[in-house]
Amino acid sequence: MRTISLEPQKKTISPHVFIRLTQLKQGYLLPGLTSIVLPDGNSSEATYLFVILSPHLKSVELNGSAIRDKQLYLPYLSALATESPMLQRLCLRGTTSVDIGHVLRFKCLRILELELPDTYIFPNILEGIGDLEDLVELKLHGGAPSPISTPSTSFDITQLIGDVRKHRRFRQLKIIHVIGRLSSLAPLLQQMDLVSLSSAIIEELPDASNVPTSSFWTSCFHSLSSSQALESIRIEQSPTRSSSNGALCLTVQHLSPLFGLQDITSLIVTNASFSGTDADFTHLLSAFPFLETLELPAMHQTDCPSFKSVSHLSLHSSHIKQSRCVLHRQGIKISSCPSWTPWCSRVKIPTPERPSDQLRPWSTLIL
Repeated sequence: MRTISLEPQKKTISPHVFIRLTQLKQGYLLPGLTSIVLPDGNSSEATYLFVILSPHLKSVELNGSAIRDKQLYLPYLSALATESPMLQRLCLRGTTSVDIGHVLRFKCLRILELELPDTYIFPNILEGIGDLEDLVELKLHGGAPSPISTPSTSFDITQLIGDVRKHRRFRQLKIIHVIGRLSSLAPLLQQMDLVSLSSAIIEELPDASNVPTSSFWTSCFHSLSSSQALESIRIEQSPTRSSSNGALCLTVQHLSPLFGLQDITSLIVTNASFSGTDADFTHLLSAFPFLETLELPAMHQTDCPSFKSVSHLSLHSSHIKQSRCVLHRQGIKISSCPSWTPWCSRVKIPTPERPSDQLRPWSTLIL
């Protein structure tokens, strides 16, 4: 058996059954097991987790109720770190404040997902995550804006954190996906050394305070600007933000800290709006000469490019394969544009007055 998902059982099995099985069988109960998934709402099956531990486990996912169950969460992570030291993937998802200090004991982790919106990420915890030398992929929720309580880890966490003066943290990290309010994500990214990144996703969540986001966006992009190997950027703006408030909307100027990254091949911005003039978009396209995919929201707040930007795309961006953006078409005829690039497989052009799901027939060009 390689993977086990502990779905709710129609018939309850006594925990003593598994304890008795381990007594009858020498060694590990499931020695070939490599992956465990505990879905939300199934912490009643938690006893099974302890009896099926093995040194060959590579991936563990704990969701919802397993995180909330205090009698399961920390004892299991402690046992897992002891019995499965070669674990390569750990996913913790839940809506309660928990201690994540034990995560630092898994020194062989390659993929770590911490989707814990009510858990404050203490700076020393983030430093410890950065010291995981094999970590190549990190999905991290920005967490609570302030700590609810101090960590209750039973061991000295400083023993697991290296000296920042002796080595660089996050040195193998290739993929990062951060989720949360921009006011939390900006300082979080500032604490990380991201020079090895190849892919970044910033997923913004709603912020009821309606604080202007310009400085936070600029800070996030400054943190990514050291990633000279960065190839793909995806920016998911809050879907609930009003596109009518310019102080809350993303513009080409906000992206300017990234313009020194020559290897960008994919730039995708979703939700809310995105503004920029023809000159802004010309600058953007010139900054990313190897761009293959460019997707922007179907709404703009202030400035909007025209077909002149598409003309520049056609003439100077030889690597483009797919582009999706809103264009201002007033006074412009398609026939007045230079010849469209023959290597662009699909260009979607929503008009400002009609969102992308109501495209006019001529607004989708197959070239």
